Order: sequence, then structure tokens, then C-alpha cells
Amino acid sequence: MSAPALNPHEPASLKPNRVQYLLKRLSEPRCLLMSLAGRFWLIRQLALGLRSHWRRHSRSVAAPFEGQSRLQGSTDAKALLRALRRDGVAHGLSLSGEDLSGLLQFAATHCLYGDRLTRFRFMPGERSAAERLAGKPFQQAQYGIEELEADPHVQALADDPLVRHLVREYFGHDGVLAATRMFWSYPVSDEHHPYDPLLNSTHYHYDLDDYGCLRVFIYLTDVDVSAGAHRYIRGSHRRKPFLQKLIASHSLRREEELEKHYLRSDAVTVTAPAGSVFIEDASVFHEATRPLSKERLLMQLTFVSKDFALHAA
Repeated sequence: MSAPALNPHEPASLKPNRVQYLLKRLSEPRCLLMSLAGRFWLIRQLALGLRSHWRRHSRSVAAPFEGQSRLQGSTDAKALLRALRRDGVAHGLSLSGEDLSGLLQFAATHCLYGDRLTRFRFMPGERSAAERLAGKPFQQAQYGIEELEADPHVQALADDPLVRHLVREYFGHDGVLAATRMFWSYPVSDEHHPYDPLLNSTHYHYDLDDYGCLRVFIYLTDVDVSAGAHRYIRGSHRRKPFLQKLIASHSLRREEELEKHYLRSDAVTVTAPAGSVFIEDASVFHEATRPLSKERLLMQLTFVSKDFALHAA
């Protein structure tokens, strides 16, 4: 099967570049204010509290979870919320075998975009040929957003009652699904093309998509330390050194810089089998480690309190 023809109306990239990302923030005063004020945990909490008040949803009384989740594993909603609030990340969830198989079937039958650029379109199994045409190895390949959002397994997970409950209780009101992504990260050599840490976010940073932002990470392949495991610093969503708050959220931070302010035991590497699910407050310091010898397939669902359309290309 060959990749479908390019649509001339498609954007050149599936994700805004850094200039586009900055311009979006500058063009919307409320977004610019959030980008500056949202660096402080107390202000994020106040903003979410005000939104909850306006939407007539109380943040003081946690509603019990009474739905039926598609997710398996540690589905105790109260324990997951405690972990999110304390550590910034909640572990222990997993996909059903049916959902994992469905997502892997999607990955095997839909086209990808090398390094997120629409001109480098290829089908699974055609990566080597696509890289020869591109004249470089791909660090990453992402699936088309519209096709992904239309997949019934993706839709079911995005609407999962437990996921939506955790988002609502964490924000204090219903959140908005702002972005859905599925992509491969590949081990590549530096021999001919320098590795770009910004493309795969293989540097410590935090994200400010809104005053409230939760990401659901789903490993679709087994992930160990050689396969680009996710890392984060426990509790850094609540406490950051003051000078780090003054630096742009996505600026590169070296591990040595952060070790001065956090315990080594607070740096957590998430290694887990295919189907594992964890949920993260995007304001924690986090990074994807560089894949050394194995490929990683990952899906992300991003929920925000208010969508500033920062992920639209």
C-alpha cells in the first residue's frame, strides 16, 4: 500500500514550529498573560479556582467516581488524584487488550509524516525508502491528526469516564481535549545529521498550554531505558526555583542545573510494557530520553482548562 497523495491545503508541519508557537502566544493577550503568570503554581490554582466558580463547579468537594472505565489496573480515582496533586504524575493504569490491539492496528495501516513534515509522507514499512528520498534519517514520525481523532479506539479513550473524571476533579471543572498525537521515536546516528533535541523534546522543560494541563501518555510498545523512556521530576509542578520560573518554559534545562534543586530520587524514569498508561501535569519538569537502540510508539491525549489552540498547525 502506498501513501495517499499530498493534499495541497495541508500545513507543511503537523505541529507549529517555535516561531509560530511564540506568535500565537503574543497575538492573544490572555494567552500571553497565562504564559507569564502561569509559571507560578499559586497563580495557576487561583485561575482554575476562578474558572470553577464562574462555571459553578466546586473544587472543595471531590465527587466520587461512579463510571465504568475502559482502563485497567489501579483505577482508584482518589489515589490517582492524590498522586497527581502530590507528585504531578499518576501511574498504574493500562489499556485493555482490545484497545491496545486496535491502536496497533491503526499504527500498522495509516501513513506517517517523517519528522512531522507533511512532505515526508510514507506508509509503515516504507521508512527506509522515505529517508533516502528525504536525504536524512527521521528522528520521529507522526500519524495524521484527523485520521487519529476519527479512530474509534482513540475516541473511546479520550471520552473514558475515568479520564474525564480525573481531568474534571483536577481542574475543578470539565476540561477540553486540545490535542491528540501518536508518533514513533527512532534511534538515529549522529554520523551524518546532528541530533535535534528540540524535535523529540529530549531536554528537561515544562509546558504551559494553559493554567491547567494534563497529558495522558500511552506506551504502545515496550519501553525501557534504551527506547526513549519518559522522565520527570517528582513534585516540580508545585515547586520550582525562582530563576527557573523566569526562563521560558520550553527552554532547554541541563540535568546538572536541576540536580542542584531536587533530590536524585525525585528524577523518575518511566519504563513499562506496551499498554501502560500514566497521566502527567504538564507543568512538571519532564523530558523524553533519546532512543538508543529501540523504537518507541507513544500516544498522547492533552486536556486543558481552556484551549488557546496552541497545538494547531
